[in-house]
Amino acid sequence: MVALEKRLIVNVVEYEGPKGRLELTWTNKHMRLLSKLGGGYEWTTPGDYRTSEVRLLHDVETVGKVHGKNDRAQDNLLIRGDALHALTALGNLPEFSKEYTGKVKLAYLDPPFNTGQAFTHYEDALEHSVWLTMMRDRLRQIKDLLAPDGSVWLHLDHVEVHRARVVMDEVFGPGNFVGDISWEKVYSPRMDAKQFSISQDSILVYSKSPGWRPNPFVIAPNPEQFRHIDDEGRPYRSDPLRKWGKNSARADRQNLWYGIEAPNGETVWPIKPNGTEGNWRWQESTYLERKDEVDWLDKGNGLQPYLRQYADESTTRPPETLWRTADVGHSQEGKAEIKKLFPTGNAFDTPKPERLMERIIYIGSDAGDIVLDCFAGSGTTAAVAHKMGRRWVTVEWEAATIERFTMPRLTRVVDGTDRGGVSTASFREAVGVLPDSVTPQNAYDALRALNAVVASGSIEGTASDAFKATLKVFRDSLKTQMVAEDRWGGGGGFRVLDVGPSMFTVDDDDVYLSRWAVGDQLGEAVAAQFDFTFEVTPPFAGRRGDVRLAVVDGFVNQEFVDYLLSSLDPGELIEIYATGVDPDAQTYIKQALRGSRLVKIPASIISSYRRANRRSSGLNWFGDHNSEESE
Repeated sequence: MVALEKRLIVNVVEYEGPKGRLELTWTNKHMRLLSKLGGGYEWTTPGDYRTSEVRLLHDVETVGKVHGKNDRAQDNLLIRGDALHALTALGNLPEFSKEYTGKVKLAYLDPPFNTGQAFTHYEDALEHSVWLTMMRDRLRQIKDLLAPDGSVWLHLDHVEVHRARVVMDEVFGPGNFVGDISWEKVYSPRMDAKQFSISQDSILVYSKSPGWRPNPFVIAPNPEQFRHIDDEGRPYRSDPLRKWGKNSARADRQNLWYGIEAPNGETVWPIKPNGTEGNWRWQESTYLERKDEVDWLDKGNGLQPYLRQYADESTTRPPETLWRTADVGHSQEGKAEIKKLFPTGNAFDTPKPERLMERIIYIGSDAGDIVLDCFAGSGTTAAVAHKMGRRWVTVEWEAATIERFTMPRLTRVVDGTDRGGVSTASFREAVGVLPDSVTPQNAYDALRALNAVVASGSIEGTASDAFKATLKVFRDSLKTQMVAEDRWGGGGGFRVLDVGPSMFTVDDDDVYLSRWAVGDQLGEAVAAQFDFTFEVTPPFAGRRGDVRLAVVDGFVNQEFVDYLLSSLDPGELIEIYATGVDPDAQTYIKQALRGSRLVKIPASIISSYRRANRRSSGLNWFGDHNSEESE
């Protein structure tokens, strides 16, 4: 275990060329982390077999309606195990890679916040460098899984968010930063706060590629804002063609700075009456093409050009970065939802309300898209994604959490007994009746006026009785009641998978194959490491294009090589992995069928991890090993 220094440094590192890049550095940044079964992490070198191995995913059980075993990668997946191994499997096992690599539309991460507190269900007191390395490695894996039009959402509080953003810049590129959302997680301040009462969490949003577009919100245009009517009866409002602001200065947008001739012959520039310079919304060539769409209006500053914004074209608005509790819920709402599902269990300290997840999933995905959450916790992301018609994959390390919370919750979503969160929608429905010509606002205004008159005591006798009767009519006409509408009634299903055990074991610092790695199980494990699709067609165990895989738990000599070569179809090559290898047979196969090879396991697998790391990083952590000698 490498000793930790509690030190974080921001450096400007110079690369080739005249410009440097701002980079966050931390202790052991060049290393990797291995999750330990009993909790905590261990530092290790890049290329270590324990972090490089592609683990298998084993079927455990299914809930509801799922695909057949050969199509299990198309199911919703609850994966039990460490996120590092689960994400590696999704990206490297051929049956899963074809479904997930480059196809995940939305990844939401709600990791331990590293606040130094002792949480009931998580050990959250990780040292900064451990936390940053853990997050960096997960983000790199997720980047490979994201679709070109996908996005990743990292939910944090104030402790690590500033460091996390620099790390995300490094992984995804600063140009793919989309926004920093502030979620108002509490509805009232903490009166015992010693300094500030923290009211918000941050959600960092990055896209896989530039030009990512979120789903906008659908809105009903306010008729009060669209008071003009054109010749076809379409309501519209007039917006100035000119604009100004911090990104609209003349010096910044010279192509939007030019004079326009008004109908009265004057030349108009995009300048405020106070002399502030801005620019036009269109460049000059666009204006000349579309000038017939411009209205010239005088609103006290002389004739100015205006554009028509029609109500029927103004039915959406972009997402904003300030999310209020009234719109997406708060932490207590999330706790209440968990408490309703599990009355006798201890609720999570930081569960997210389903309304919050509903907004994130709506903005970042469409029905049928894949949503990924590698810190499942109580399963909120998967539950809401399921109810919204998305495919989902969620990963959880803690067996107790899965047994007590994640699995029961998702089962209830499928069978329709989860009636909380976004399963229902509550709204007020009018039960009173208003005359056709009277709007609710008219009635409220009249009600307030009549109430004020009666309260003043200036009306007595029969006149007072008449006023009170009128008040009752208005009150009755404005009565409403809360109505609950079902939005989810159950359906679908999911598959539970376990991250398989390591195919390696260590004895006196020597690495051996685990006892379970024999026969077809050994063949499947080896196939996973080298991108072969596992298929048992004796004497072969897999295929990768025109290359066949043979895995032999025993000694391979020249005679056995001849037997395997004779089993190939024309044009095929072969890779043979064996626990015992005759060196002469290795030379023989290279001469007999160029492009084929025979190597010894597990040594060849271990050395392949090291070579892959050296190729990807450009660094040599292990010295100059000759590949044949390593095998």
